[in-house]
Parts: sequence; C-alpha cells; structure tokens
Amino acid sequence: MVTTKLVRFAARGGLCAAAVLALAACGSNDNGYVCGYDAFGDPLFCSIPTTPSPPTQPAPVASTDTFDTAAAMTNVATQTFSYTVSGYDSSGNSYTVVYASTPGGSASFQTGAATPVPAVTANVTETFSENGSSPSVTTTTNYFDPSTYAFLGSRSNYLGGYEVVAPTPTVSPVPATATEGQSTSLFSANLYRDSTMTVNDGTLTETFALNADTATTALMCFDDTTSPNASGTTDGLVSGQTSVCYRISPAGTIQGIELTQPVAGVGLVTFWQTS
Repeated sequence: MVTTKLVRFAARGGLCAAAVLALAACGSNDNGYVCGYDAFGDPLFCSIPTTPSPPTQPAPVASTDTFDTAAAMTNVATQTFSYTVSGYDSSGNSYTVVYASTPGGSASFQTGAATPVPAVTANVTETFSENGSSPSVTTTTNYFDPSTYAFLGSRSNYLGGYEVVAPTPTVSPVPATATEGQSTSLFSANLYRDSTMTVNDGTLTETFALNADTATTALMCFDDTTSPNASGTTDGLVSGQTSVCYRISPAGTIQGIELTQPVAGVGLVTFWQTS
C-alpha cells in the first residue's frame, strides 16, 4: 500500500544549516528546535537529540492462535482507528507518526480502463514529526474491492502517489485465516505521477505476512517494494522496501500498528507503539 512509501523529512544532525538564503544567526526557541530562519522568515529546524537512550522495542512472542485475516482486512477498509508510533536512530533523534484512518464510503476507482471499477474507500492521514518539530502530513485515499476488500489502489497527495493494482479488479485478497509465519505474494501495481495516469513513475509489489507480536496478537504485515523509473525518481519516489503492519486479535480486531519507513539520511526506521 503506497501510503507508507516515503518519509519526507530528513535527519539533519545537531549543526545549524549554512548558506541557506539569508540565514539568521543560530538560536533556539524554548524547545531548542529552531536554529535559524530563511529570507522569508520561515524557521529552520535543527535535529537536537532528545532521546540518547531510546526505549527498546519488545521482543516478539509467538502465538499458536489462528487469526481471522479476512475480518482484519475488512476492518482495515471500513473501521475508524488512530495510533501513534515512534522510531529512533542511533544519534538519539526521535521520530513520531500519527496514523489515522477513517472510512470514506462507496466510490469508483479509475484504473485506466474505459469504465471505473466500484470501490469502498478509507482515508488515511500520516502525520510525521522529528524531535517534536513542525509535522509534515501525508494524506491517502485507499480503494478496496467492495466484496472481498482486496486492495485496488490509492491516491496520495504527492507526485507518484497514484497506485493502480494490475490487473484490476482481478486481485487476490489476503488469506481467509492465517497462522504466524504464513506469507504470500499479493499483487504488483503501477505508480503514476497523478490520477491522469499520463506519466508512469514505476512499479510496486506487495506481499502479505503474519508475524509474531504477543501471545494474544499478531502483526498482519503488508510489505512493499518500490521500483521507481527515471520519472519516478525525479518526482521524489525512493527505491526500496517499506511495510505497514496491523496488530490484530485472533478475531481480526485491529489493536495497533507498526510501520517501517525510510528516513532521509538515516535509512529504514521502525515505528512502534511505546505504550
């Protein structure tokens, strides 16, 4: 699912930026995050490590339960939920994502065919911040088959963010039930600059995996591999792997989320629930 393909902030270290327009002298606000201003008066934020000894992610615990992954996928497409997850790098910088999803109801999804396919939608907002700095927001509408809740594609608010599963609507839903350790390939998709689909920005493939979490929950993970072409690279897409994992109960209830995403200048960071 293309919603977790990019994190557009960068780990900038503890030094002030230099020679950025008319940069003011290094200073800070009460929180210590502003190190200067550009010629337009916009603040430039510095990454000041605030968590030199970040919390350790709990080790996964195996569960022998069978999980209703079809019900979980239905909940992903139709339920409202919001979770805050955190990630850390070796320099002590902390990153936070607030991941919120709300159902959007029935819609049609343009796949490039003459007639759009029917769909139900979920509107996802991901709010990213680094060391408490001003957040950046990514919004995405995910489209699902109204019968099987298989993923059809998505539309995001950045270039390269229009994803179309191919072929559509002939896509495979997740397994009806699964046990930990089970995985399967789900689909490949085309990425476009925007919803006009006139510029192809590359491809994306997705796999499903049910991973260990706790004795009573599992992580239903969707692992994406993004392969941008030259146009996609120009538009800011990044080659590599990302994932979004939903913490689910055996009945398929969503109880949390875990993300793995690239942070510029750092690499892949896992965002997890610390409480």
